[in-house]
Amino acid sequence: MQTELLALRNDLEEVNATLEHLLQTKELEHVHLYEAARYAVLGPGKRIRPLLCLAATQLFGIPNSHALVPASALELIHCYSLIHDDLPAMDNDDYRRGRPTLHKVYPEGHAILTGDYLLTYAFELLSNAPHLSAEKRINLVRILAEAAGGEGMVGGQVRDVSSEGKNLKLNDLEELHLRKTGRMFQAALLFGAVISDANETNYQLLKEIGEKIGLAFQIHDDVIDVINSAQKHGYSVSSDQTNNKTTYVTLLGLDEARTAVDTLLQETKTLFEKLPANQEKLKTILHRAFSIK
Repeated sequence: MQTELLALRNDLEEVNATLEHLLQTKELEHVHLYEAARYAVLGPGKRIRPLLCLAATQLFGIPNSHALVPASALELIHCYSLIHDDLPAMDNDDYRRGRPTLHKVYPEGHAILTGDYLLTYAFELLSNAPHLSAEKRINLVRILAEAAGGEGMVGGQVRDVSSEGKNLKLNDLEELHLRKTGRMFQAALLFGAVISDANETNYQLLKEIGEKIGLAFQIHDDVIDVINSAQKHGYSVSSDQTNNKTTYVTLLGLDEARTAVDTLLQETKTLFEKLPANQEKLKTILHRAFSIK
């Protein structure tokens, strides 16, 4: 485990260095756009999606240099979604990762445009990603557009907003979170599959693993939102409760929600065994991502 933790730390440093390089401040009249982007992206974060992408490529012996830009594009999409999710029209959160949310540091309209910039910049990066063929770049663009669009994250967010004040059934909530969260976790692992020329069997395995990890992560987040909301949001009542949203905790209770996470993670680890060697990095990422219970 210590060896894998060290390797994971090295991957994290590479991701952070790549993001730092890609988000250099440009001395233009709208320099504050790039300053706001750096504030939103370069602050504290687990970088789970880019780390999953790197771990997937490492399954097949592909060097990180082939995946760092695509992995960074995933993080830009994630950060754009957080900026918009925190807005007064959405969850109206004042804190993110222990710091004021972007619309509390910059005007609200500026925060929206910063999110728009990160979204479009992610696709610019993919279209020029080094070490990859044109066909692979196109496949990555397609995967990300599907994962982040109307059938994926954005569609899930629309369902989330529309569900406020409604009592959702468990299967409806699961579908919401598979879109809102699961599709981007899938994309992270599928990025690794495309970059690595993985065969169809491994591609489908990574797709299923990504879905399970994404759903587990969302349920875990529901749990943390309840038991640790003061640290996450800066006040004692979670934003989900404030916005009257159905969550796994409100439907199942805290203990059963935790059990659901454990079940999904166990199913994920079983699927790992069907993948090529070098699965320990993926297991280490999960251990760290779900370390708070």
